[in-house]
Formats: sequence, structure tokens, C-alpha cells
Amino acid sequence: MAAAGAFGDCEIVEATSFGAIFLGQKGPLIRYDDIDLSRMPDILLVPNLDTGNVLVKLDFFLPVHRRSLVVTSKGPFLIPSRSDFCDSILGEIAMGVVVAERMKGGIWS
Repeated sequence: MAAAGAFGDCEIVEATSFGAIFLGQKGPLIRYDDIDLSRMPDILLVPNLDTGNVLVKLDFFLPVHRRSLVVTSKGPFLIPSRSDFCDSILGEIAMGVVVAERMKGGIWS
């Protein structure tokens, strides 16, 4: 959808490490001060739940607002973390409702 322009002007960045996301191809991420927050993606898609579980920890040391969602063919599936704050859990529920309604309405089919 992004490549087709459905999200407007956006860039798809394929990366296999935090360094590739935050530093480009300059090398490994060694210090917090090296993080370029302007490179923070709006959406991070991960191939599996284990990878996503590592990424959700970003909100503990970066100024981000995370919403996690697993999408199946039947609809969204929410897995809040035990360490999530109330506003994060409510935000995830709200996002799940929106995604479920869009899937039900055929927007993504």
C-alpha cells in the first residue's frame, strides 16, 4: 500500500538493525547520543512476534508513543504488555477497534 501511494508521501526503509534505522549505514549503534530521532519511523512492521517483543521496549528509552497490533485474517489481535501504562493499553484498544471496523468494511481487502 505504501509503494502504491496509499499513505501519501512516504519512504520504505528496509533495515535489519537499530543502527540501520537510526544511523543509516554509518555502522553500529554504540551510544544513545548517536541516535538520530528524525529517522524514527512512523510504522515498524516486523516479521514475527519475537521481533516485535524486542521493539516494544523502545518506548522505555525513546520519546515515542507505541501502539502494538497483530493483524490476522480474522481481525486484529491485541497483546498488551504487563508493563504498559493505562494510556498505552487504551490506545491499543482504540487502534484495534479502528482496524477491525476497516477490515469489516472491506477497506483492506
